[in-house]
Amino acid sequence: MEKRTLSLLACLFILLSCSSENTPPETQPENSVVFSEANSASTFLNITGIYYALTETLRDIPATDGLAINCDNSGTVTVSGNGDDSSGTYTFILTECDNSYSNPGIRFSGTVTYTFTTPNNTYIDNYSSDTITASDANSTFSLSDYAYSETVEMISLNSIDTVLQFTYSNTNGERYSVSLGSPIDWSSFSCPNGPVSGEILVEGANATQIRATIVSQTVEIEIFDGNTFSPLPGSPFPCSNFFR
Repeated sequence: MEKRTLSLLACLFILLSCSSENTPPETQPENSVVFSEANSASTFLNITGIYYALTETLRDIPATDGLAINCDNSGTVTVSGNGDDSSGTYTFILTECDNSYSNPGIRFSGTVTYTFTTPNNTYIDNYSSDTITASDANSTFSLSDYAYSETVEMISLNSIDTVLQFTYSNTNGERYSVSLGSPIDWSSFSCPNGPVSGEILVEGANATQIRATIVSQTVEIEIFDGNTFSPLPGSPFPCSNFFR
């Protein structure tokens, strides 16, 4: 009986070990939007609208521990953390918060980590969040793996966005990923309040992509069909079509 019991226990251990080793890792949902001439410009317009609304909302939050205030247009935010003139780390908790002045109407909720440093007469601001949910008059959506970083010169106040990334998904099942191909340079407003250069990449389903390249007062939008990039008809577009 004793040997039989030990054998059964050994077999059970082996089965459990094999089961654990063969458990597939958790996978992330795949991008679902196939980009084409029909939806690329409108997708990029949606991205720049979110870009303005969220960055303006976050920049307008004072880094003050214990702060709990109303946002400019709607919602609330609470702040915790600590810092000094050279660096700091704070947590922003947004509840339906909208501080945007150029694209108001999008309300953001979620927990955002904010850090800053001030090396060599510059401000370097970093914002990140696992998930930010949002809604406007027409839709509800989320931004996962959100990260945004900007570097601002203290004297000239010239600004360069060095990181912008998130995965967008909405309640209609649309999903795509956004990142920078090159930094967005806001050092001079040529369009009239838009950046002077930079590149934004959008990854969709079936290996399709959008590449938006900012050059002076224009935005060139190209579509990647899985093999080659082709300009969107009408491209390059006036910068003011997308940047306010």
